[in-house]
Amino acid sequence: VFISIALILGDGLYNFVKILAFTVRNLCSQLKNRNVKP
Repeated sequence: VFISIALILGDGLYNFVKILAFTVRNLCSQLKNRNVKP
């Protein structure tokens, strides 16, 4: 039971980190585009 819970938490943590990285990357690209425009 503990192993299955650890796997579920690990998978959720992986998805959370993946979404967080995706969001940060989008924010960075938006800031760069905003700075380029006069």
